[in-house]
Amino acid sequence: MKKPIITVLFILVLSRNYSTDFIHDDYRETNTSVFHSRGLFSYGLHSNTFHLRNFFLRYNLNIFDLQFFATLNGYKDTHSPETNYGFILNNINLYDYGATFRFFDLGFLSFRGAAVYKQNTETFLIIPHYTVTNNPAEFDSPVQYLPEFFNAAGVRIGFIRQNFEIAYSQADFRHNIPISAILKYSMDGLYLRGLFQLYYKNPLVFISTNIGMMGQLSAGGEVQIGDFKINSVLDINYGNNNRFWMRLEEALTYQDYTLGIRQFFMNYAAGLYEISIKKNFYRTASIGIFAASDKRAYLAMEVDF
Repeated sequence: MKKPIITVLFILVLSRNYSTDFIHDDYRETNTSVFHSRGLFSYGLHSNTFHLRNFFLRYNLNIFDLQFFATLNGYKDTHSPETNYGFILNNINLYDYGATFRFFDLGFLSFRGAAVYKQNTETFLIIPHYTVTNNPAEFDSPVQYLPEFFNAAGVRIGFIRQNFEIAYSQADFRHNIPISAILKYSMDGLYLRGLFQLYYKNPLVFISTNIGMMGQLSAGGEVQIGDFKINSVLDINYGNNNRFWMRLEEALTYQDYTLGIRQFFMNYAAGLYEISIKKNFYRTASIGIFAASDKRAYLAMEVDF
């Protein structure tokens, strides 16, 4: 466990501002109307299959202290070749919809279709470290990838400034009533993020022993050395059945090229290693190659703006 400890210390001394997740986060646009998108298309060299694993498309409309938004998501037909079932139809879903009210540039109140705060999405590898729940396009994702928490219609309320955010969210997905609270802080030299979630594991049983929980602490850092950038991110999760999960990432960026390495630790033991190299184009899209110690390998393109 010496390496994780060294990495934590390394993160805390680097200079990093928390990067905005334009699909899921609460934030204020500078323009009246803006589009954002996030998507991942990959070819699995290990399985000879194409994957449009997931995409999001969000539109924001800002009128003074009110921001309206709508987010679509979906995937294209892709599945495990060993599985015999009918083709998955092309699909598109209304993932999120609602409005956020700002009060005196301090507090906010948001009514939305995807209200629950989710795990840390920041990554430097071209394949992300989490899966979208019940998405057949991610059939080959390893067990080390955490599934996104079920999301549903609900409310967010909190306090947000440039460097600080604390907020509460509550929704209802088939009566499992997911609740989450988030705390984020960033400044030159430090970025920290904390998330805590509660939900009913069985939506028909409303007793204390049926309550599931997950807590996550995250930190990230960046330093510039000449033409090179060194990045690092750390997530530590603790949840049901005393399960411990940790993700470490280190990345080296030169101009538009990024080499990233990811390690997973489950119950204090190293479980998976991943590496990717990608080239970014116009801060909008990237093309790269990815390999993992479980023999997965991809050629991939991501869009994130």
